[in-house]
Amino acid sequence: MQLTELRRYAAAQGLTIDPENEYIDTGCSGATTNRPQFKRCLADALKRRFDVLLVWRLDRWGRSVAQLASDIPALDAAGVRFICPGQGIDTAHSNPMSRAMLQLMAVFAELERAMILERVASGISQYRDDFAAGKIGKTKHSRSGKDLAPHRPRKVFNRQRIIELRRAGMSLNQIVAETAIPKTTICRVIAESAA
Repeated sequence: MQLTELRRYAAAQGLTIDPENEYIDTGCSGATTNRPQFKRCLADALKRRFDVLLVWRLDRWGRSVAQLASDIPALDAAGVRFICPGQGIDTAHSNPMSRAMLQLMAVFAELERAMILERVASGISQYRDDFAAGKIGKTKHSRSGKDLAPHRPRKVFNRQRIIELRRAGMSLNQIVAETAIPKTTICRVIAESAA
């Protein structure tokens, strides 16, 4: 859906999209800059391999004010215009209101991320308390239905195997099917290996 909308916007604005310049980090959180396609996109932008960077929503680029405060001036210096059509953001120098909106949206994206982390921490704490009180498995259940202990060891898996499968040309979905490891974990391992 995001690609369709961005392509439609580009066509309406008379912008040409090179399919090689579509950067898609499937299964990776926008909360981190450690995403392979994000890194490639930023590097290509700074080398001026394109003139305009279209992003579906600001939180698809990043969720911290500090990151945007760093990236947007770097893109400007490279002569790359940053446009987020769904939120009316365009860093063209003739659009000061859009620049102000960009800063406001960055603040709200960072706030949203902080609130999500707070809710997750609260949920984990409540689950631990319920488990200790003997409620899990009796009157309450985990979202997965497995009712596992909160202090259980993390799943051990072979990170090198994931990297080898990716280098062999397997897609993220194929690696998930092969290893039974969640896509977000696979994406993180691949991103860490590229760093």
